[in-house]
Amino acid sequence: MPSIAELYNDALALSTEADMDVLKLGGVLLKILEHDPYLLEKLIDEAGLGTRKAYFIISIAVSFHGFEVEPKRLSKLGWGKLSIIAPHVHKDNAEELIELAEGATMPRLRVLMSRIYPPKNSVFMLMGFSRQDFEVVANALVKFGAVRNRRLGILNKEEALLNLIRKSAAK
Repeated sequence: MPSIAELYNDALALSTEADMDVLKLGGVLLKILEHDPYLLEKLIDEAGLGTRKAYFIISIAVSFHGFEVEPKRLSKLGWGKLSIIAPHVHKDNAEELIELAEGATMPRLRVLMSRIYPPKNSVFMLMGFSRQDFEVVANALVKFGAVRNRRLGILNKEEALLNLIRKSAAK
């Protein structure tokens, strides 16, 4: 196992790379945190990471630990998008959530994730359609803000439906 000084230097080097390996950096930061939290704070200051970003990177590394995901692919997403999906990721949905993050801006990703994992007090409505009617409804929802995703179905459909209803009620 590398010494704490070697970990510190590794973390400094990783944090300044243009294509930062978020998983590797998060793993090193976690080891430093477990060894000496005050040393982590010193590293955060020296590297210019910011406390919030450093702890998000640790959280991301913990969430994605053991998954077969290309580190460069995650690095392209950036720690911001990864911090949005990390609390919800598991081995069965990792690929879908990464694809979702790849195709959305951060604000859009926040909205989409809130729709996939709705608040606890949500009320649900189940509707059944023929294939033909489903396509009509799906196309209308997309026009009002929903997003089609080949693995997760139609995302943001609730907000799109409300947009459609509000617009038709305003006429």
